[in-house]
Amino acid sequence: MMSGLTLVSVIGVPIGSLAGQFAGWRGPFRALAMLAALAAALLPLTVLAARSRTTKPAAPDHENEGSRRTVLTEPTGQDTGNLPALRGPASTPLLRDFHPSRAPGGVGCMPPENPLPPGGTEAEPPTAHSRRTFIAASAVGGAVAVAGPSLPGSEPAAAAADATGALNSRVSLTVNGTRQTVTVDNRTSLLDLRREHFELPGTKKGCDAGACGACTVLVDGRRVNGCLTLAVRLDGAQVTTIEGLTPRDDGPLHPLQQAFVDQDAFQCGYCTPGQIMSGVGCLKEGHTGSPEEIREWMSGNICRCGCYVKIVKAIQQAGS
Repeated sequence: MMSGLTLVSVIGVPIGSLAGQFAGWRGPFRALAMLAALAAALLPLTVLAARSRTTKPAAPDHENEGSRRTVLTEPTGQDTGNLPALRGPASTPLLRDFHPSRAPGGVGCMPPENPLPPGGTEAEPPTAHSRRTFIAASAVGGAVAVAGPSLPGSEPAAAAADATGALNSRVSLTVNGTRQTVTVDNRTSLLDLRREHFELPGTKKGCDAGACGACTVLVDGRRVNGCLTLAVRLDGAQVTTIEGLTPRDDGPLHPLQQAFVDQDAFQCGYCTPGQIMSGVGCLKEGHTGSPEEIREWMSGNICRCGCYVKIVKAIQQAGS
């Protein structure tokens, strides 16, 4: 066992260091070096595994086993022919009743527990593996895993995997009146596109599941949840965010923005951009006939501060 571990250690450490040096090589020299390293690692380990398979334990001596397993059934020198059979407390015959008749004081041999087949040798189970075989197989697998990424031809496969795992697309859209063209991952949402690529942090990320409405923006005049909309599907679209309601920083506020200020329709302000954008869409759609109608068409926006009454009043003020 210790010799196998020593051999694996002596082989594995140099091969691991050589594989690390070969990783920086290029061209045919790299391929030849890696193949030589693999051959040097596999040859001794294969010999070690073959030796462990051919070595079998010595067959147990079953011929004398019966003579060692003896049971003294009756006392020596006593005549027990006229004695009744011994029974236990539950009237169960003891061993004396089950032994065949023999001379008083005789000694009987118990049969072996595992009789051998006619061949006389005990066969090894087909699935048995020694410790040396396990260590050799583990070392070979480790050498292949280390050298595998450095083998020639693996770089195109890795590049193809990266290309198929995350494809990028070029998107052109108009955001708040400005044409924007950007290359993004196909999985990028409209919310992340505005906040991370266009640096428009006014739109907030709430639940990121389309349940709170904090990321509401207008796409071609319609209300959408930015967290549920893929950016690659908006090529050529017109997107309006909370920053686009007021053309200039020093210009007048949008009527609904001014109504929110007048009605004090916010507290923490986190949901306010989404509330205002959804309210603008509600005004454009003409769903401001009554407080009940406003509440119904604004039900997709959640205010955890509970400013719903004042939000409805602000929309009514902007609609009048």
